[in-house]
Amino acid sequence: MLTLQHPDLPRDPARQSWWGRLTVRITRAIMARYLEWYHRIECSGTEHVPRTGPLLVVANHASNLDPLALAYGIRRPLHFLAARGLFRIPPVAYVLRQWGALPVAPGGLDIAAVRTCVTILRTGGALAIFPEGTRSRDGRLQPFQSGPARMAILARAPVLPAGILGTFEALPPGALFPKPVKLRVRYGRPFELAEYYNRRLTAEDVATATARLRDAVATLLDSW
Repeated sequence: MLTLQHPDLPRDPARQSWWGRLTVRITRAIMARYLEWYHRIECSGTEHVPRTGPLLVVANHASNLDPLALAYGIRRPLHFLAARGLFRIPPVAYVLRQWGALPVAPGGLDIAAVRTCVTILRTGGALAIFPEGTRSRDGRLQPFQSGPARMAILARAPVLPAGILGTFEALPPGALFPKPVKLRVRYGRPFELAEYYNRRLTAEDVATATARLRDAVATLLDSW
């Protein structure tokens, strides 16, 4: 059970008010109908998504639609990282906190955010991260940052790779309104970076583990 109470940290689902739980249900229903009717979303591999236990979800990132598409096929509370600026808009900030979003500053994760992510995983939560760090400018998979691999190793959490297609065409960076493009999400089989659990990590270890995460996502994208 999460016990993170600082206002900048994710909401503990077990401590949500009835109004908070209702907010999540309503917004999830609205987003699901939008994805189904406007984007005809199609998910595969949902049987690979564990219903309980720690889980680090990693996926490609090409659009602001990616978090919605990624969460669509995951039927459990899922924490996301969100730009700190969004938390300055009161209605948006309220919804994000009910969803368990974690604000991060521009330029990537700081030490405090990494510790919070590891705590979420160690306490049995599910966390979604886009390891490219920012949206792809051309829709192609970019190099992965090393932070997610380090988190998975520190928390000893299974990694669930996911590949998202169609979001770049529907809403590329700079676009204001999404086009009615079909979206596809494919979830792979979870795996662990267990070979790194009981040793001091070298730079080569981190690079190899990071490459494994990227390869898992790339394989899903190439399988269509």
